[in-house]
Amino acid sequence: MIKQILTKPSETEKLNRKVFVVLLFAVLVKYAIFDLFSNRNRKFPIILKSSANISFEKISRTNSLDASNSLQMSRTINRTMNVTQLKIQRLRIKSADQSNCKNIILKDFTEADSELNKNMFFLETSGETGFDGRQSCALESAIRYSGFKPKVIMSTKFISMRLRPSMCNMVKRHYPSKIGFYGINLDYLFKNTPLDGVQRELSKQWMAVHSSDLMRQALVYKFGGYYADLDVITIRSLRRLHNVYPFEMFFPMKDVSTNCTIPKASRMVGKLNNGIFHFKAGSEFVWKTMVEMRRVYKDRVNDRFGVGPVLVGDVARKFLNLSNLTVIETKELTLLPPFTFLMPAVYPKKFVLTVENKNSSFWDSLLRCSKVVHIFNSDVKDEEVTGNPKRELLSYLGPRYCPASFVHLKQF
Repeated sequence: MIKQILTKPSETEKLNRKVFVVLLFAVLVKYAIFDLFSNRNRKFPIILKSSANISFEKISRTNSLDASNSLQMSRTINRTMNVTQLKIQRLRIKSADQSNCKNIILKDFTEADSELNKNMFFLETSGETGFDGRQSCALESAIRYSGFKPKVIMSTKFISMRLRPSMCNMVKRHYPSKIGFYGINLDYLFKNTPLDGVQRELSKQWMAVHSSDLMRQALVYKFGGYYADLDVITIRSLRRLHNVYPFEMFFPMKDVSTNCTIPKASRMVGKLNNGIFHFKAGSEFVWKTMVEMRRVYKDRVNDRFGVGPVLVGDVARKFLNLSNLTVIETKELTLLPPFTFLMPAVYPKKFVLTVENKNSSFWDSLLRCSKVVHIFNSDVKDEEVTGNPKRELLSYLGPRYCPASFVHLKQF
């Protein structure tokens, strides 16, 4: 009698174990069959195997369980299944990202790809086959706010995105309907311009810089529209500005009126920002700029800035018949105040790039009259982007103007 009483709990315990093992196995098989048919994740069976082993090990170590512990065992199984499902979900997302992040083979840009006077060109002439987070942000913000379809001209024949999740994330959302990527034939680009032949004289030391300075002028002259550097973040529409160059200088926003005009007493004397400008196709000013570039190039081939913003400023002074450049509006060439295309790099670094405890009203006030923000990465590339909008400007701009790129903060 005593023996029978002692053996009854043991039989119940065994029965409970068998029931739960069968239930667990049934659930696991269900998920395996579902994943097999959905064909979304090949790694799922591995996870199932490891998860099942963990679950069975937990069960085998509970030899002293009786019927009163059944609920606890059930909860353990459920928790194990929840963890498994979470792993499956993460793997599916990662697998989907990788499967869509394929290289893009580039065709050369031609007139057929142009939208006359409605282009927005970006250039990558360093030989890189992809873009970091800040460059991806520049492209994404142009897609979202400029009012144009960006056209990215590259010196390579393909774009690699496998190791660039920020770029991949942006491209998946917008390519090819809202952004285009192209190679370029310099013989075709410079033909019938004053720069014809300069492609065979490019400096080996400064090839990336010089080719970019020359190509931007030719692209805008032949096809019309904007040129912008890959560190220019667009925050408002650019459609209403034509034939414009901005100043590159510091100007305190407290001296700017609420309607974004500068007091007549304020005189601006400085150099032009060659990182973003707009002209209609066939611009006389751009033609004269190319003429001057071609004339001096042999003498300046070893000068990094030989055909950059200083040269453009010299041509502008002669074109406008001014001894010093200042804010001015003409039909062929308008010089914009620096805050229109804001360039924070000319501001004190501690004022704009690494500022503690600045709320959104601080940035809103700084940017209230700006169409774009020219970050100038060569000066601030080592500045950490933490994701704290109270600390740095990029962390304020990213979530608002390039959210798909900013998701991958480490890429910044």
